[in-house]
Amino acid sequence: MTKRHSICALFFLLMNVFLLRESEATAKSYALLVGISQYKYVKSLVWPDRDVTNMQKILVEYGFPTANTKILLNEQATKKAMMAAMVRLQRVAKRGDRVVFYYSGHGSQVVDQSGDEADGSDETLAPYDAK
Repeated sequence: MTKRHSICALFFLLMNVFLLRESEATAKSYALLVGISQYKYVKSLVWPDRDVTNMQKILVEYGFPTANTKILLNEQATKKAMMAAMVRLQRVAKRGDRVVFYYSGHGSQVVDQSGDEADGSDETLAPYDAK
């Protein structure tokens, strides 16, 4: 992911958080923040650790409790750990809750199996243990 893509992703999330700020007072807030600078098999990146730290600060300002925020950094962000954290989010979040998933790291493309992509490729996230 280039610095430009990180900035675009951050802007998109900030806009979503701003819009969510007006949601019901009874809604709970949950976040899963993933940042991978050091990969097991793939070239390292510079910004993801810092991106996650900055995103957490922003979310706290918008009322996201740190107790409801899961952070996976570098070797913690394996495919298995990322999937388990997403399943956990799905289980705890209820209708009307605010949920943010933020990812900073490498991405990739695979062949589109469903035929719904004009370019013939689906985009993917690359976990720490991606080859």
